[in-house]
Formats: sequence, structure tokens, C-alpha cells
Amino acid sequence: MTTYSDVFRPIRVGFKPQQMCDLLGVGKETFRYWRKELDPNPTRALFSSLDLLVYRLIKYLVKIQEEPPKTLKTCGFNTVFTQLSGRDLSEIKGALLCIDVPDHKMQLMEEGERPSRFGFGLHYVPLLPVVKEHEDALVHFGQ
Repeated sequence: MTTYSDVFRPIRVGFKPQQMCDLLGVGKETFRYWRKELDPNPTRALFSSLDLLVYRLIKYLVKIQEEPPKTLKTCGFNTVFTQLSGRDLSEIKGALLCIDVPDHKMQLMEEGERPSRFGFGLHYVPLLPVVKEHEDALVHFGQ
């Protein structure tokens, strides 16, 4: 006999860890390490499109910008998940991520906002290439 809860069970939408690995093009061990060290909620079962974008940013920072994961952790990378939540991709495209290694801070700067200081240990990373790669991957995933 079918019950009400069987028919109206909430649908869970998201990506499983293996799908995240496939979409990011990284191995399970790498993803597991990033998840343990940099994710504020490392035990989640499903990941949203925004989570995928943040993990793509991790990949970009580690593989392209050559930022060590330990540096990202000490600078508070886990705050990026909340800094990006509720934002539209069009807003994120023009943003910069400021990594302040000496002060152990990480801040998202809005489009048009200018860096107030420059110097050793300050890295400004435009998010546009990460967002474009994210959009392309989702289009390819949907085909």
C-alpha cells in the first residue's frame, strides 16, 4: 500500500560526491581532502550548484594560482561558502577574491570595488574565469 509520505516525499536536488569529482575533474582523494580541510559542512550528502562553484574556485586556486590548501585554510576559506551564498552568478562574475596571507583573511570584493592596498602576501583573484568554467561544465553536464 502506498502511503502519503511515499507519494509526497521531498525531492532532494544536488550532486553526490562522485558527481562532484567528475564535474571538477579531480580524484576522490583530492576532493575528500578539500572537503575535510576547507568545507564548513564536510559531512553533507549532496552539494548544490553554488557548492560546485566554490569547489571549482578551490581547484582554480590550488592548481592554477598555486595557493597551498593550508594557506587557504589559515586564511579562512570556509567563509567563502557563506560570502557567495545568495548571490547571482552575474554578481560573482565581476567579483575579486582577496587573499591576505599575512593577516590570515579572505574577503570577497564586489565588482567595481578597488583594492585598498597592495603588497607582499596579498593576492587578488578575479572570479570571472572560474564562473565561466563553471557555466561551461554545467552546460556540458546537462547534455
